[in-house]
Amino acid sequence: MVTRVHTAKATICVTCAQNGPTCCQFVQGQASYSFPLSGVEMEIISACDRWQGKCFTIRVPNSTQFISRLKNHFPDDLDRIQVLYPEHGHHEHLSTDERGYCIFLGPKGCLLPGKFRPLYCRLFPFWVIGDQVAFFPFALCLAQKSTRSIRKVMKRLKMNNSQILSLYHELRAAWEIDELS
Repeated sequence: MVTRVHTAKATICVTCAQNGPTCCQFVQGQASYSFPLSGVEMEIISACDRWQGKCFTIRVPNSTQFISRLKNHFPDDLDRIQVLYPEHGHHEHLSTDERGYCIFLGPKGCLLPGKFRPLYCRLFPFWVIGDQVAFFPFALCLAQKSTRSIRKVMKRLKMNNSQILSLYHELRAAWEIDELS
């Protein structure tokens, strides 16, 4: 039996983590949904006292599905994606346990403090297309339940356009999508 927890102090993501399933879980065959973890992000996570010296990533081949997904996310950067994630290359992503749960998913949500979380995690379910904020429709997301309004989803997740755009550009830099001059 699943116990629903709804307190004034619980954020929507904590409620989701307590009742699951969440965006922090993969079922078998969803490896192409994983996102890469940059060296910058791995350094930031490693700076978190609790995770210093611990292994929290796995190196995996760049599958055709993975590359295709990245190209869909960055349609204006196809050549750069091909350079960064060649077909016979590899990338790092967060480890999961035997159930497919992110290594950082705890009973009250992410075990990492906000500033130590991977950029994609902090940004999800939002994305930027051109210069417009959008979101990935995700049926399991409690913030998206009974609304298609991006403003309502932002409000529920306590985010705004400026924060989302900043995270997106930080992600592009960390993932080296934007080439250094």
